[in-house]
Amino acid sequence: VYRGWHRLGAMFFRLPIAPRLYLRMRGLDSDPDSFKLVRDEYQEFVEQSETQQRKRKYVRALIKRRRELAQ
Repeated sequence: VYRGWHRLGAMFFRLPIAPRLYLRMRGLDSDPDSFKLVRDEYQEFVEQSETQQRKRKYVRALIKRRRELAQ
């Protein structure tokens, strides 16, 4: 039975920090080329004009909200 700090330590010890690295070290990684950046996978989506417009609209609304709260 774990108590206090021991329970917390045991939880973090079992927490998978880097599961892909763990699988690679054990030789269980099925796709060694999977270290692609997420941005590279979604680059086409990010560059679309609709996505850029949606981003600008969101940022403008955020700036407006911050200015209203600052007053």
